Amino acid sequence: MSFLIAFCMSSIMSFAMVAINIGFTDSFFSAWLKSWLIGLAIGFPTAAAIVPLARKIVFKQNA
Repeated sequence: MSFLIAFCMSSIMSFAMVAINIGFTDSFFSAWLKSWLIGLAIGFPTAAAIVPLARKIVFKQNA
């Protein structure tokens, strides 16, 4: 689940940020791919740490 969250969030956010920062130029795809890979490398370990913590918090409040 953490990988899927990190995969989707990093791809969508990096796409939006690259589109805002450089626009849809000839170098868009390579810039987006580089940004996405960096985001995924940071996002996956972060999601792996945060998702279990978030689940504990949510389930404590609902119990």
